[in-house]
Amino acid sequence: MPRTLATTCLALALLFSTASAAQPAATATKPAATTSQPAATAPATAPDAVKQAFAKKFPTAANPTWTAAAGRNFQAAFTLDKAAATATFDASGTWRETKTAVPLSAISPGTLQAIRNQMQGYNITATYSRQRPDPDGLTYQAVLDNGTEIVTAECSPEGSILDLTTKPKP
Repeated sequence: MPRTLATTCLALALLFSTASAAQPAATATKPAATTSQPAATAPATAPDAVKQAFAKKFPTAANPTWTAAAGRNFQAAFTLDKAAATATFDASGTWRETKTAVPLSAISPGTLQAIRNQMQGYNITATYSRQRPDPDGLTYQAVLDNGTEIVTAECSPEGSILDLTTKPKP
């Protein structure tokens, strides 16, 4: 039971940061917003084609929990290699995105330095890898908090900050 609760909490954190990434940038000094996967909206049972595609792509995934997402997509929250993850598929079973919690050490030192330089006064609270099927589909996300707002920084593997999105802290 505690493992399921921890997995659910981590999945919610992943979903929250995905929703945060979908918000427009708050100031003109931040890079322009990029397209982001919409947050899951309600518990759902995924179609068989989606479940089969998920099982094929993630054969070792533990305990997937499905939610419906905007645009007829379905998102599974699950554990993969002891890390919380989400994967998004369209209704036909085509994989759209995987987001996995990663340690801070997975983010390149150059990226961390760029984030720290641009976001002084913020603490990094979570880090994720984000993989999509396009050729440049791997990015990293760092979620930052300064006590009044939450910022998600989307970064390239090479260290460039691609997007910063801001959301007031609840």
